Amino acid sequence: MVKIANLKIFLLFALLNRGYGHYKWQIISLSVLGIIGGLLEGIGINAIIPLFSFLTGSSSFGNDFISQFIKSGFDLVGIKFSLRYLLVLIFFLFLARAVVLLLNNYIKIKITTNYSARLRKQLFTKMTNADWGHLLKQKLGHLDTLLITNVRYSESLFQCLSQSVTVISGLTMYVLVALNISVPITILTSVLGFFIFILFKPLLDRTRMLSNKLENLNREIAHFINEHVTGMKTVKATLSEEKVVKRGSDLFDAQKRYTIRALLYGILPDSLLQPIGLMYVLVIFAFAYKTPNFSLAALAAVVYLIEKMFIYIQQLQKLMQSINEYIPYLESVIRYENEAVESREISEGVSQVSFKDSIEFKNVKFSYDGGKNIFNNLNLKIKQGEMVGIIGPSGVGKTTIVDLILRFFKPTSGTITIDGQNIADIKLKKWRTEIGYISQDIFLLNDSIANNIKFYNEEVSDQDIESAAKMANIFDFVNSTSNKFQTVIGERGIMLSGGQRQRIIIARVLAGHPRILILDEATSSLDNESEREIQNVIDNLKGTITVIIIAHRLSTVKNVDKLVVLGDGEVQEEGSPEELLSDGDSYFKKLYEI
Repeated sequence: MVKIANLKIFLLFALLNRGYGHYKWQIISLSVLGIIGGLLEGIGINAIIPLFSFLTGSSSFGNDFISQFIKSGFDLVGIKFSLRYLLVLIFFLFLARAVVLLLNNYIKIKITTNYSARLRKQLFTKMTNADWGHLLKQKLGHLDTLLITNVRYSESLFQCLSQSVTVISGLTMYVLVALNISVPITILTSVLGFFIFILFKPLLDRTRMLSNKLENLNREIAHFINEHVTGMKTVKATLSEEKVVKRGSDLFDAQKRYTIRALLYGILPDSLLQPIGLMYVLVIFAFAYKTPNFSLAALAAVVYLIEKMFIYIQQLQKLMQSINEYIPYLESVIRYENEAVESREISEGVSQVSFKDSIEFKNVKFSYDGGKNIFNNLNLKIKQGEMVGIIGPSGVGKTTIVDLILRFFKPTSGTITIDGQNIADIKLKKWRTEIGYISQDIFLLNDSIANNIKFYNEEVSDQDIESAAKMANIFDFVNSTSNKFQTVIGERGIMLSGGQRQRIIIARVLAGHPRILILDEATSSLDNESEREIQNVIDNLKGTITVIIIAHRLSTVKNVDKLVVLGDGEVQEEGSPEELLSDGDSYFKKLYEI
């Protein structure tokens, strides 16, 4: 049992060091300030003993060390030890403590706010730099919860730790001052405090278990809300509102139950400690009153110190409760951070891009996470300046070809080369700047048309934006709007039609001057007229850049130079549309005649 407890403590300290080790010097400074603040207040309280002596006219100013130290201090600096100067000393002691407390709180505020901002930046950076395979596995809403809720609770945990350092430092000073006045009472108080802590320890364990459940539930709720808000049109169309509301209500009720239990676990120690402390003080007073050496001044100081010690014990118990409540959130943050680092997209390659001949897949095999092979022996050649259409049944790997070209994934075996050079040897960032990628999922910012075309690329000039808009056949429409290129298009481009949104995406891609353009089902969700407009844009690009078109609609690939049909993990047919239509057994001809 002792070994298990020691292991738990070691793991806890390792976790806290991982989460907050960057701020160890600030935490040490908080400890020092806590000790100084506690010492100043302790001496100030101890000064009540000689103060009472002055008020009662007694010639004894206290036999304890601190009282004698105060009197010696006055003698040392040549100031008369009188009531007036003693009051001035007490005032300045408490004023100095207030300054120390202010500085302590300033440091706590500074480091906790800095921590949350730094952690969010760090997590967001690692998230965006993770590879595509890792990001695909993340549930909708989980990353939002991590960056907002979990980081907020991790900051709260840091605040609790900072406060604990101050409380422990202050408590230590109060114990030392109390020992100076009465050793037996102080030892008895410390023992009682220890037993109170042991008594409530099971609550700490339960709080940790409950918080683990609550943290998982919070992520599940975020996922549920994001998922169903995104698909609300389907929910309504299928008359599923009641069932969705029922599922949501069950989750919210579970969250309520967990929250109530967590709050009760926090309130219980608070409620019991106050009467325990009061009864203890009354018992001490009753016994001390009957002793022959009873001193009202010394008893008042001890009672005050005992009360402060119980307040600190109460605060410490509450902080321990909160720490156990928040630890699962820090664990979740660190766990995701580790996963993101392990899945970091490595920018391999040192070479520059040379594209004068072709891109070639040579004996490529690929599977997702070691599952069934998507490609068994894929061989495919795409010439520079060629327009290639890739078709085939669902699930044959059309989009996987795109992911492999973009280096979102690596082939299990085989190579993908450009002009004979393995694309893995090319600098990743340089490689992707040569590729313009357009998917069926339109991603537009709630911003101006210009900023949507520019899309964080500071190298794109206003002239590039206008030229790209003309190439994408969207220039006339933009000029017809009230603010032209500064017109804000709404959330995900809701102010625009589907065709207009897609042409802005095409303009965005063309503004970067890519040498390879990939369209992955880019017109699948458009009506026939919008598709024709996009098709005209694509046809005008023919011969100027290399174009790869992934499509289900045959109309999208009717004008390509070469058509590739995928099936059973390899290229099954290859040739111009005319050549494949002349083959009676061709998949393309059969599809064309349906």
